[in-house]
Amino acid sequence: MKIAIFYFSGTGNTWWAAGQLATRLHDRDCEVTVQSVENPLISDEQLLSRTLSEADQIVLGYPIYCSDAPAPVKDFVKKLPRFAKRKNISIFCTQNSFSGDGDSFLRKTLRHKGLTLRQSIQINMPTNFQVPIPPFSFFPPESGEKLEKMKERANWALSRFADLIVADEKYIQGKNPGYRLFGSLMRWIWKFGIKGLPRHLWADKSRCTRCGLCVESCPVHNILLENELPVFGKKCISCFRCYNFCPACAVNYLKGTLDTGKFLRYHGPVKELTPDKFKD
Repeated sequence: MKIAIFYFSGTGNTWWAAGQLATRLHDRDCEVTVQSVENPLISDEQLLSRTLSEADQIVLGYPIYCSDAPAPVKDFVKKLPRFAKRKNISIFCTQNSFSGDGDSFLRKTLRHKGLTLRQSIQINMPTNFQVPIPPFSFFPPESGEKLEKMKERANWALSRFADLIVADEKYIQGKNPGYRLFGSLMRWIWKFGIKGLPRHLWADKSRCTRCGLCVESCPVHNILLENELPVFGKKCISCFRCYNFCPACAVNYLKGTLDTGKFLRYHGPVKELTPDKFKD
């Protein structure tokens, strides 16, 4: 069975989950490819079309932003060709707690592309957004033993997900009507309310080393260097990659995050992770 996994990852959770799922599918004698939607090869329509046509099943992974999918994922779905022969797709989403139908709300869009959502699951992973706004300020990113336990539970869910895919067993976690209602409400709040949160990002001149990592790693090219300081545009998708991976903690959110002991940055689920990994 040939499986093509595509993913987007802001700070590493979905990248890690995609790799773990690929390992489990390999163990079940599947031939698996894993590719980020940020990979420049994705823009090669012929190559993408060939990868999709050769796959028996497609898997899509993404982090949840208020029960919604990040813009690069939606753009990727829009670029997908329309399949003349219907093909199955599976979705896994990573989240910190609960997203309602975050794993399945794209099903109608996918159906128009000739893709049938066959399996979808939600995987809880650490938060990457501890900032001085309640309730986000109350929940630091999990680390140490808590992180390892969270990864253990995630691995169990991914093993079950791999079994469902190989057995072609239908399972949609977010299909409950109550889940759909919750997800729709959260996406409405996201669209008309908290989607504007990134406007509070700023760079501390005294800390910034002018390394340019934030500029290079931004998935939507929203950051520019002006007078040797990062300047944030209006295209931010709230991945908070720049905020979490700035080596000098120069990228801040409001003034409160200058206190790096109180507001912790999340550097991904494994040690020594760098943002360039998310574009492979």
